[in-house]
Amino acid sequence: MERCQWRHRQELAELKHNTDLMVMEIRASMEAEKQRALLDFKHKHEIEKEQAVQETKRKQWCAFCLKEAQLYCCWNTAYCSYNCQQSHWLPHMNSCLNKQHQDNNNPDILPRGVVPRPAYNLSPGQVGYLISP
Repeated sequence: MERCQWRHRQELAELKHNTDLMVMEIRASMEAEKQRALLDFKHKHEIEKEQAVQETKRKQWCAFCLKEAQLYCCWNTAYCSYNCQQSHWLPHMNSCLNKQHQDNNNPDILPRGVVPRPAYNLSPGQVGYLISP
């Protein structure tokens, strides 16, 4: 009888040991899967973030109100509307690189005939030219 009890305790200890090993393996497997999923998630969202940044960099922004610009004044200044261009003329006048603006000494108005043009799809050769009405 004592031998049977000893054998029973040994089997229970072995069973507990095997169960503990399985639990440790499952936990390690789950942790590895969690880390892999986390890395995949981070990688996916890093790519999406980079794409969003690149898309944003391709756009022009209004120098006055910071909305997306559709109109162009000079090489580095764009506006969302003619009103924003007029409102921003005083601070922009001294730094404007558009040749039509350089001879204008009246800071209250934009030069006659200056109309902003689309800010998108500009080639380097188009910089500094404006469409007049």
